[in-house]
Amino acid sequence: MQILTVDEIKQLEKETFLELGLPSLLIMENAGRAVAEVVLRQFHDNSAKNILVVCGSGNNGGDGFVAARTLHNLGHAVTVFCTKQTEHLSNDARFQAGAFKNVGGTIYSFPECSDWENIFADKISQSDLIIDALLGIGFKKAYDMSDVAPVIEMINTATCPVVAVDLASGINADTGEISAQTVKAAITVTFQYPKLGQLLMPAMAYTGELYVCDIGLVAKNTGQHKTRRELLTPNVGRTLLSVRRGPGGAVEDTTPILLCEDILKQPSPKESISQTFIDANKQKLPIIIDEAVLATVVKDAALKSMLPENSVAILSGAAAANLLNVQGAGTDFSHIECASILSRALNMVVILKDGRSIVANSEGFIGVGGHVGANYYSPGAGRRANNNSPLQDTALQASLSDLIAKGYNLTDAACISLYSVVNKQKQQESRGGKELIQKVNV
Repeated sequence: MQILTVDEIKQLEKETFLELGLPSLLIMENAGRAVAEVVLRQFHDNSAKNILVVCGSGNNGGDGFVAARTLHNLGHAVTVFCTKQTEHLSNDARFQAGAFKNVGGTIYSFPECSDWENIFADKISQSDLIIDALLGIGFKKAYDMSDVAPVIEMINTATCPVVAVDLASGINADTGEISAQTVKAAITVTFQYPKLGQLLMPAMAYTGELYVCDIGLVAKNTGQHKTRRELLTPNVGRTLLSVRRGPGGAVEDTTPILLCEDILKQPSPKESISQTFIDANKQKLPIIIDEAVLATVVKDAALKSMLPENSVAILSGAAAANLLNVQGAGTDFSHIECASILSRALNMVVILKDGRSIVANSEGFIGVGGHVGANYYSPGAGRRANNNSPLQDTALQASLSDLIAKGYNLTDAACISLYSVVNKQKQQESRGGKELIQKVNV
């Protein structure tokens, strides 16, 4: 499943509306109905009779109005609050607000309610469910939150669950950064593709269960972005595993050479590394290299120039940042940037094994794997994740070595290995078991 940025989603919308001629109101209708469908599936026991929908003035608010109308028509008691008067909404949102009114819906406008705090607080206390349709993917760091911050603060006092439309309000859809006031959603219904920021901390903690719904966005150039990001899921693993590499199923012996920190304890470690590189290049064998050895290689121009192209590095985000001399790294977003830059600079596949686990290659591919604790892989013996079960580099190395030896290319082998090893660890620690993303067909 691809992961897109805001600009890429907007380009997708542009191609859908302008090049293919599909009307924006149709896509908005699909989006709002998708939200309503997820609500119906998740609260099928009729536990969400009273629903409060909070809409912004843009198209995210328009999606909220569609969801409100759909749920109203199905017999739910729906109340809508909006941050602007109807005449100040975007064109499509204003149309959908009118359609909601036409079926008997009532819209409270915050600017028109002199005692809005008390009225809003009362509605929150009566609600079984709140739908957040305030900002969506439009939020950026410089966004003026003055009109929505107090609203978000009150939403977060609710005891009932919150469903976010496309993106919980206050999250940066590209970086995963959050504002001082960010909606804490139990469920997020996002459209067409997951957004990068939703998969990164700290935003992931405000996203809840993530549902991806197809709303009909189509484009001629889907998948042709400069950087291709892929969420590593069971479907990706099954697809990759089903494709054997090598002509006619016959695979040459490509068992990779493992270069770990033990080689640095030899009398002449640089000479040993150099000879290993010579042998690997001569025999055309891949190399799996750990962060200690990679640090030695990067600091030595001669060794760096000899690094085989078919190499895979396994290292932590902090180690990658140190190699690139990046200051202030440590966020999931900076992990992705470090992995991408390092893979291009060294022309190799890079696996980052902590924080948001990442696979990156020099051709612009980024595989986004499971999230693991910052101490998940600490150096030395007895690597532990927040005092949970140990997870050694050897698990990744063994899986990688086996898949590469069977003929899988380095990127595919890295993706399968990272997904399987991290997921197995999470299941053993009983921290997971449910997939990060649920795909919903509506």
